[in-house]
Order: sequence, then structure tokens, then C-alpha cells
Amino acid sequence: ELRERRAAYERLHSAMGSSNTAELEEAVALASGLDVDGTDIDLAKSKLEQLRSLSAAEVAAEEARKQLMETKLRAYQLVKQGKAAALGELLRDASLAGLWPHWRDHSGRSLLVYARQVKGKTVQDCLEQLLAVEVAESQARAGPSSPSSPTCGSLSSLAPEHEHVPRDASPSPERSAAN
Repeated sequence: ELRERRAAYERLHSAMGSSNTAELEEAVALASGLDVDGTDIDLAKSKLEQLRSLSAAEVAAEEARKQLMETKLRAYQLVKQGKAAALGELLRDASLAGLWPHWRDHSGRSLLVYARQVKGKTVQDCLEQLLAVEVAESQARAGPSSPSSPTCGSLSSLAPEHEHVPRDASPSPERSAAN
């Protein structure tokens, strides 16, 4: 009986982490029948009511957000593992176009900065090539009225920061003369 109750408790908490209402309904029913703590069942029921109140668009948006977070996590794992080919394939996905250069990990590092820190030369080369493609495509989308060569403003929005140096920390002629 203890094993069954523990399994029901684990299933309940697992179902609460997903957005599958049918799975959560089954877990609540199972937990109720096996004398699982009432507060856990109440939490699960409130989560179930919350899920039922969401519109289809909200559910789809939440699923898309979860998928993007999993993809981002996978990208950082591939950088650490040095798997440039798999990373390139993952980032070439059309749904990620323009997004991945802006990703930051928990330490505020872009994929390229992280690749440099873990000394992943092949991954770093792959990311630099993909970034060049991103910059070229963003300029093509901007149209013919944009300058033919990238400006610092257009690159700074797409290019990951290579170093953690403030933009105003670069020496200017006025600062050099003052020093």
C-alpha cells in the first residue's frame, strides 16, 4: 500500500508539471483513492482548474515557450559537448531564425561567449558562420535602402557580446588626450 501511495504521489506531481489535463485528472482520481495528502490533491485540483480555464491559444503559447526553453537548453548542452554539426542543425531551424543570437544562459553568456569559454573551437567557428548568415539575412530583410556594409548598430543587436566590456569603455580621442 505504501508503494502504491508513493507511486500515486509521484504521478500526481509529475502530472502537475505538465499541461495535460487528462493526465492530471487521472492522477487526481488515483491519488484521491489512495489516501494521498489532501493539500497535494488540492494543489493538483487548482492546477487542473487553471489548465481548464486557458484558451487554446494560451495553451499553444505555453507549449511553444516550453519547447523554446528546451531547445535553448539543448543548444547550450551541445556547445559544452563540442557537437558543432548537431548545434548547427538545431540553430538552422527556421523557427529559431533571429532568436538564438539573443539567448543568454544563467550567467548572461551568449552561445558564442560560452563556446569561447569552454574552448570549443569547432562550435565557435560554427556559431560565427551562423551569425554571419543571420546578419546577412537581417540586412536583406531591411531592404535595399539599408547601407551595404553592416553598421555597429545593426551588428550590436544581433551579434553576441564577445567580451563583457561596457560599450562606453572603449578609448575615445577625448579620453586618450585627457589621460
